[in-house]
Amino acid sequence: MRITYIIIILIIVIICDGEYYELVLQNWCNKSTYNIHGLWLNYDNNSYPQYCKKTSYTQPKSILLEEMNQYWDNCGNKDYFWKHEWFKHGTCTNMTEEIFFNNVIRLYKNFSQSYITNICKYSKSCIIAYYDLLLNKYVKWRIYL
Repeated sequence: MRITYIIIILIIVIICDGEYYELVLQNWCNKSTYNIHGLWLNYDNNSYPQYCKKTSYTQPKSILLEEMNQYWDNCGNKDYFWKHEWFKHGTCTNMTEEIFFNNVIRLYKNFSQSYITNICKYSKSCIIAYYDLLLNKYVKWRIYL
């Protein structure tokens, strides 16, 4: 049996202190909904810093683990993908691992699945909003289709 993965990426951009974050969502793991891919620090020149600090990884616990299982699908690979996203992108933020994962979940939950699907159903990627983590509010909405 051949499995085909359809990946549709939705990028929600977050501005913070001259830098911004992209919350990347995708439709994958043979599901009909958009799930989290990751939160990526970005600079004006579209460069993504990667693997910025050596650190450890601790699997989330309790409510955070339940929410990550619900919104951040690993396609059956336990927590491999979360670990990858933490080491590659999370270590470049000034957040602890727990705060990083909680922020990703919180940002994702700002948008209903029907809204995300409606905006991105015909495009492979789209930017929905600029978000300021420090002020905890949207600062500018932009939609690219």
